[in-house]
Amino acid sequence: MKKFLLFLFTALSFCLMTGCGERKMSDEEIQKKSEALCMKVFELKEKGEYETLIPYYSELFHYHDLLSDANPYKELLFYFINQHMGIVKYEMRQYAEAIPLSEKALNSDVDKIYPEMKEEIQKQKLDICIALMKSYHKTGNIPERDRKRNDVKKAVESQIASNKQKQYTLRSLDTYYFFCVVESDIRLDLNQNTEALNLLLKMEELYSLQSEYSISSRKDVLFRIARIYFKEKDWDKSIEYSKRSIDIYAGMNRFPDYVYVLLIRAYLQKKEYDTALRDSEKYLQWCDRHPLKENLVCKADIYYCMGKLYQILNQTQKGESFLKSASEIVPMQTLDKTLGHYF
Repeated sequence: MKKFLLFLFTALSFCLMTGCGERKMSDEEIQKKSEALCMKVFELKEKGEYETLIPYYSELFHYHDLLSDANPYKELLFYFINQHMGIVKYEMRQYAEAIPLSEKALNSDVDKIYPEMKEEIQKQKLDICIALMKSYHKTGNIPERDRKRNDVKKAVESQIASNKQKQYTLRSLDTYYFFCVVESDIRLDLNQNTEALNLLLKMEELYSLQSEYSISSRKDVLFRIARIYFKEKDWDKSIEYSKRSIDIYAGMNRFPDYVYVLLIRAYLQKKEYDTALRDSEKYLQWCDRHPLKENLVCKADIYYCMGKLYQILNQTQKGESFLKSASEIVPMQTLDKTLGHYF
């Protein structure tokens, strides 16, 4: 999503620099002010400070209302505000509030006003439709969910099928990834685990053919596959895909504690405590070599799991030592609450 938001900001800047036709000076000043606000919006969005964004959207709507109707920038700004605010509400899981904003962006004629942007805007609108699929699903509007779902499936599957060389742009892969994630979540909500799994496996197959891309989204797909295999009690497959996901994270200098915990849970089901400890020791050493703040917190989870595993093996003293190390990073009460029930 960040890519097409940046594209839209570039379009706003282009409109300002080229003039977008004749306009009054007051319109020019409004455009400059709205552009400055858009920069602030991007900055806060990158930091994940969603709540603080709302006043900026209100101000952007105010500037939109001040623009003359003859100025094409007005429709572009209208599209941008509704699209972006819809995304923020979606990310905050405020689906009912996201729907009207996203629908306004979807029904905007901005691609007709700016034909040179038509192709990119249509791609953005496909992403908006995918988000609306989930929003309607979460709010219980099944007929509207299915209407959006059918439209999206046709567009996305046509995009994939039309590429006979099986070489896709990163943009098209990102869209298909978004669709697979949303569709698989819906399938899981409907207890259609096999259908959700097959969809994600297809996505992983596409990723495996794109060796020229460094696709960070692949780690998430692998984790989602591992999680479904865990639900289906296929512990070996869950372990396999969890470890593959961790490997990609490691290549990005990040350690995913939530994937690690899923891995340990699968080992616990198989009662493979020694193997779980060996893997944990390896990941602990990796975190020591990559002492980022985020990885330090993850070490607490590893220490905690190792401590519990040693206790299972009746190595009480060793277990207490690891638990003590964990508590020096994160309070034991917090660790017991989040992880204790797995043991």
